[in-house]
Amino acid sequence: MPEPISFEPLSYQLADSGVAFISIDVKDRPVNVLTPELHQAIGAVAEHLAADEHAVGAVIHSGKSSFMAGGDLKRIVRYYDMQRSPAEAYEQSRTYTNSLRKLETCGKPVAVAVNGTALGGGLELALACHYRVVADNPKILLGLPEVTLGLLPAGAA
Repeated sequence: MPEPISFEPLSYQLADSGVAFISIDVKDRPVNVLTPELHQAIGAVAEHLAADEHAVGAVIHSGKSSFMAGGDLKRIVRYYDMQRSPAEAYEQSRTYTNSLRKLETCGKPVAVAVNGTALGGGLELALACHYRVVADNPKILLGLPEVTLGLLPAGAA
């Protein structure tokens, strides 16, 4: 198998079978959370997958014991202090939506292996994939908890 390609915080490794394994591992965090870098990396890896003539599809998985906790709420709270216009806030929120759409429409099947809790943007990422497999563990949580804070899911923007 060739060496993985870094799309920090994602890595892309093409197996001999033609399946690309895309691993999520947000460094310096105990769990994966959505960061601006991850938003952009998802779009970049989707474009790479679409252009990779040797890839027949992909499997996205987490490099951590949980899948993804969702958005970084501390970062989101700081956005309220930025005094952005509604148009600026909308454009900033579209980054993740656009990246998910690139993944969804890349022209190759994408599956996701959810090994642990997938909340908020983590669940949205799973829903943007064509196939979803969730580990058989009653402790796994799947949901969109941001709606209890008055926020819309990022993919709905």
